[in-house]
Amino acid sequence: MNRNPTGMKRIAPACLLVPAILLLLTGCSNEDDPLATDFPEIVDRDLWYVNAAASGADNGSSWGDAFTTVQEAVGYASEGDMVWGAAGIYVSPVPGDPVVPVLRMKAGVDIYGGFSTADTSMSQHDPEMNETILDGENEVWHVVIGADLARLDGFVIKSGN
Repeated sequence: MNRNPTGMKRIAPACLLVPAILLLLTGCSNEDDPLATDFPEIVDRDLWYVNAAASGADNGSSWGDAFTTVQEAVGYASEGDMVWGAAGIYVSPVPGDPVVPVLRMKAGVDIYGGFSTADTSMSQHDPEMNETILDGENEVWHVVIGADLARLDGFVIKSGN
């Protein structure tokens, strides 16, 4: 006799696997991922611009048309690319969500802060003069999540929770 001390009906292990398998097969949609973005088609480039105050085309091609979040530029960047950040304050792309960092780095992508929007070469970047801040606003658990073979230089990281 098979005794069940709780008196509850037992569920066959196979019944538990079916929902898990269906979940794996269907996958997650972009709506489920707070960092997923439907990226528009952009011509491949090696340098991406970020400027919190930019109001142009928002495609990262210049200071005027820069992305307004560092994370968006990193999303477009490929291994070997650079992201330049203009002086300013950058916060999480999903405000109020403590699990979404201000910046999730990408392998092989170097990210430099400390630029003015007049700078045209790497030698002009001056983090002391052009303070570039990644601010967790005391909300996010991790302001920055690193990546292999990637560099983060010229930023002030503050107010993680």
